[in-house]
Amino acid sequence: MLNTGIFWKEMSGIKMALQHFKNVIPPKSIKLLLVTEAPPLTKENYFYNLSSNDHSHDSSRSFFRGIMQGMGLLSVGISSYSEHKLLGAFMSKGYFVIDSCPVPLVDEQGKQLSSSKKKQIMAKYTDSLLETIKQLNPERILFICSTNEVVLNKLKSHSYISERLLTTRPIPYPGVGWLRRPDKKGFMDLLPSNYRLFPMY
Repeated sequence: MLNTGIFWKEMSGIKMALQHFKNVIPPKSIKLLLVTEAPPLTKENYFYNLSSNDHSHDSSRSFFRGIMQGMGLLSVGISSYSEHKLLGAFMSKGYFVIDSCPVPLVDEQGKQLSSSKKKQIMAKYTDSLLETIKQLNPERILFICSTNEVVLNKLKSHSYISERLLTTRPIPYPGVGWLRRPDKKGFMDLLPSNYRLFPMY
């Protein structure tokens, strides 16, 4: 499933304008495309760069863990699990993750940019993101992270996008404290129940 040695520049013979996902072959039929914010620095763990240790999942894997918990495959509180098995199940259901911005949103020192600066950069990539989404041709699209509001506002005027949106606004980043909240605004509360997956762990 994974091809860690190649950064995919082409898919189905069509060259992508920019690379919004890396080193992974997408499902042939995508039921749900999750559009997140941006990749980390190359020295950090990308979503698809899986841990080989089932018993040690450090903070660098928190986004992967949050997505799997938010989608229902991984129960909250479970600390021993195979990322390879989780991703295999995730993708076999036709779920796939890409970034709206193909570059890390950090400064020269590697620190996270402000939300406003992130949005300014992210807005520049909407055309290439739209092309990528069309090439992937998902049934439904779900935007994640509040910073994606600026991207979604630019793209939802396209009927191709608006007809496929699962929610009309991005749902929260599924990090600590945002999976489920008392005010019913967490990731798990806003994800439509018919898109939740049966837990593996």
